Amino acid sequence: MNEYKRLTVLAVSLIVALVVSLTAAVGTAFAHDEHAPHFDAPQHGGVVLEFHDEIHYELVASQGGTQLQVWLSDAHRRPLAASEVADLVAEVGHPGNQVEQVNMHISDDGGSWIGAVHLKDPADIVRIGFTYHMMTATSSTKYDVLLHPPTPPATPHKQDHDHDGAHT
Repeated sequence: MNEYKRLTVLAVSLIVALVVSLTAAVGTAFAHDEHAPHFDAPQHGGVVLEFHDEIHYELVASQGGTQLQVWLSDAHRRPLAASEVADLVAEVGHPGNQVEQVNMHISDDGGSWIGAVHLKDPADIVRIGFTYHMMTATSSTKYDVLLHPPTPPATPHKQDHDHDGAHT
């Protein structure tokens, strides 16, 4: 790993560690308002978050809590390659201030970031950080939210009505 990438990963890791410390200090874990779960329909069954109105990322915990996935999409929710973000790091905060580092890597098909995790307690907190266009994003999401993602509000469908009469 070259020196620049190593320092970038270290910086993101330090930011995540700072988030861990601050979260532990207040005893609660919520996503920063900018990363609050959006009521956009998830494409992979997870929780959709947004960063700077430019990129959405969907956190997905597999059944049984053994794998974490991060899927990316643009502002219009069109899928993006995982490589659109750099240096994605993740960790799980377990009750009792135990922290588990997650080795995240791009999936073989390039569609998402994945990593093996040990999520068991609904109070576990998944923290991620990544770099997007030289900006650093971080978020914290309780495992309970990943187990029970928010449901997007129903959108009323506009009915197309045929108009009586001829169109010219």
